Amino acid sequence: MENYIKLYDQDISDIEKEYIINNCEFVAIDTETTGLDPLKDKLCLIQIYDGKSVFILKYDSKLKYNNLIELLESNKLRKIFHHANFDLRFLISNFKNIDIKNVACTKVGAKLLNGKSENSSLKYLVEKYIGANISKELQVSNWESDNLSEAQIEYAANDVVFLYTLWNKVENMLKENKIENIAQSCFEYLPTNAILHNNGVENIFIY
Repeated sequence: MENYIKLYDQDISDIEKEYIINNCEFVAIDTETTGLDPLKDKLCLIQIYDGKSVFILKYDSKLKYNNLIELLESNKLRKIFHHANFDLRFLISNFKNIDIKNVACTKVGAKLLNGKSENSSLKYLVEKYIGANISKELQVSNWESDNLSEAQIEYAANDVVFLYTLWNKVENMLKENKIENIAQSCFEYLPTNAILHNNGVENIFIY
């Protein structure tokens, strides 16, 4: 991979945080976990891509992540996820009282563009809009391992690198189809939706 990968057992540095917030319009973020339920399963990795470097943080619940939290709470910096509800639920569950702002989701954007019936997985959308084939074979590998394999590190990095490029495509199409405003309204609700979901409310709008 041409992009520079940094693997951390701790928070990102002050310098990296300041650079990202002050120089980047957006970053792509992904997580790796031990399962699908943030109330039972563990958060293992947090990946961030700023267009040049991939930061892979091996999450430890005993450590402080003040710089990462400041990045997530920054209203200046947009955070791009794919299936944001999943990642936000894990982040909110592990970082208590965090107020994540200015997010966007390529999965939600794709559903607005293509309808709910079309496949909206990251693998499918990357192939459709970027023409690249990404493997998901390691998705359920052991992300708790103290010694991640090179294949695991590359897998984790690839997801945010391709997500970064995918967002450019999706954002442009939302604008071309004049639905960027409704998309933005959906994006603004995502952190609240994740909080409600963590509290057992999957759809507050059901009668």
